[in-house]
Amino acid sequence: MTGRRAALAAAARVLLVGTVLVTGCSQPAEDREASAAGDQTPTVEPNGDEARLTLYFPGGGGWLVAEERLVPVVDRGVDLEAIAAEVLAGPTTEGLYAPFPDETRVGSVFVSSDGVAYVDLVSNRARPPSSGSRQEMLSVYSLVNSVLTNLPDLTGVVLLWNGQQRATFAGHLDTGRPLRENRTLIAR
Repeated sequence: MTGRRAALAAAARVLLVGTVLVTGCSQPAEDREASAAGDQTPTVEPNGDEARLTLYFPGGGGWLVAEERLVPVVDRGVDLEAIAAEVLAGPTTEGLYAPFPDETRVGSVFVSSDGVAYVDLVSNRARPPSSGSRQEMLSVYSLVNSVLTNLPDLTGVVLLWNGQQRATFAGHLDTGRPLRENRTLIAR
């Protein structure tokens, strides 16, 4: 009987977590309207016709390595979508590599009223590519650290894959909550 109760309790926890994840991912109407209007997306301040970004990419030795990049400025500056797109485009420095497969692109992005950035990564893959735990952390924090370094007013980043927030990104890293900057992964 104890084994059955434990199994029922575990099933209830799984159901509760699934419910929280599904309902927690819905975007409030005011955030959708603000996002559509462009009012909620912070920007990197332009310096003339270009803005300097610090982007992080996985490198040899299992660390993130900073790469400075000048990007063209349009309208108000460089926004969340442009930063995510630059990360997905991959590095220009030899020895660094792209954090996500080539076919991955930026879907929708928005920033909630509490400063959490939501970035939807779109791919023809049903789920993120499998990898070891360190590789998964480097891929995810390549994007998270790049966004939060360049847009310091944001409080966290939620990654979606094909429109869905996953409990773990590829089986190791908890992505069921907003992620904060992780400087311990950056090469010194």
